[in-house]
Amino acid sequence: MIPEKFMQIGAAIMQNPEMLQKLSEAKSPQEAYEIVKGLLGGMTMEEFMATAATLAPLIPADLTDEQLAAMPAGNIIKAFKGWVKDLPQA
Repeated sequence: MIPEKFMQIGAAIMQNPEMLQKLSEAKSPQEAYEIVKGLLGGMTMEEFMATAATLAPLIPADLTDEQLAAMPAGNIIKAFKGWVKDLPQA
């Protein structure tokens, strides 16, 4: 189950291609947090990391760009895929 806050982030970045691009290029969870923190309603970096860590098992590491392109939320998954793997597993 994807946390509600991340559903909201997904919806917001779908409307903002520039933010989606920046999130896709994030090299670390900390960088990703800085990109989206305005959407988080006061969520701390620690809360963001803990919540994002719950997403890591939901994103298969071997998904190809072609598979992501075919998925309804593929661009959102791609935006998280690059850095969410660096989070400690919950």
